[in-house]
Amino acid sequence: MISQEEYESFVKRHEILSPISENNNDMIDSYVMIDPKGIFYQNNGNTYIFSNLILDVGVINALNEV
Repeated sequence: MISQEEYESFVKRHEILSPISENNNDMIDSYVMIDPKGIFYQNNGNTYIFSNLILDVGVINALNEV
């Protein structure tokens, strides 16, 4: 792990590249990911929420599960 100061220093050093920087708290409940088995999952801050297999229930239903 890097410190908050190291992270902020990295972002500042690379600001010419216009990075989009997010801290861990910004990412909670912001992204839905797909694991190698074809399951959507999302970090809600306390735990991960998993859908059923996308191929079994369809994309819309699986997304609604997370």
